[in-house]
Amino acid sequence: MALTPDDIEKRQFGTSRKGYSPDEVKRFLAEVADAQRQTEATPAFARLGDEVASVLESVHRSAESITTSAQTDAEQTRAEADAYAIETRAKAERDAADHFAAAADDRAAAKRARDAAEAFAASETERITQAKKESEEQASSVLADAQARAEQVTSAAEAQAAALLDDAETRSEAQLGQAEDEARRRSTTVIAQAQGRLDKLLSAERDVHDRLVAASADIRVAIGRVAGRQAAELELATEDPTIDIDRVAPWNDAAGAAVIDLDPNDPNDPNDADEPWRGPASMAGSAQGDALSRMVNDAVGNALKGLQP
Repeated sequence: MALTPDDIEKRQFGTSRKGYSPDEVKRFLAEVADAQRQTEATPAFARLGDEVASVLESVHRSAESITTSAQTDAEQTRAEADAYAIETRAKAERDAADHFAAAADDRAAAKRARDAAEAFAASETERITQAKKESEEQASSVLADAQARAEQVTSAAEAQAAALLDDAETRSEAQLGQAEDEARRRSTTVIAQAQGRLDKLLSAERDVHDRLVAASADIRVAIGRVAGRQAAELELATEDPTIDIDRVAPWNDAAGAAVIDLDPNDPNDPNDADEPWRGPASMAGSAQGDALSRMVNDAVGNALKGLQP
């Protein structure tokens, strides 16, 4: 069967671990196929095609030899791998047996340790239970003793507190009595002092009242004297037209009678409200005004003489 360029180019070979490079073989086959195509295109290359066919046949035989050698090597490698796997498995089984034996020994040792621990735990539990029982008994005894002592201390404290309370009540009653006596004494003294001051004030008030009454009488007398003088001067002025009546009688009421205004600044005085007050200003320059002022001042001074502020 003649080989065509396509047969050469598409030729497939088996692969093995030890053999030629597949890429190089493919490149070589592609070159041979190209040469075959060129040989077929021109009759001059017919002989060259035969040579190429011979080369390809040689290559094919070499490839089959390589494949056979590769298969032999693969079988040998597989046999070696199987032997190694058998040996490894046997070794693993021996190691596993050794491990199992060691694990059995460890389990036995662990069981012995667990039994010892359980025995120790049981012993300790019994010891702790006994100690707890003894502690509870001792605690009950101590608690009973403490309760008895507490009751004794409480009784003694209550008795002492009662005694202290009685003593405190006695002392407080005595102190309260003393405080009440002292308060009564102080209140009596204060009341007596206040009564004395009140008596002095009442006496001073009566004295001031008496002095003011006397001063009022003196003032009325002085006013009467001044009014008499003014009436005489008014009568004289009526007879003598050269005398200024307004200077003689500085102020008159609605009926024309002479009026003496003792308080010119009193807003309740109708004489001050109706017209401006002219009396003291007019009398300031007259002898009668000066005499009236001196008499009023003397009367008020005598009324207030000797009074305490």
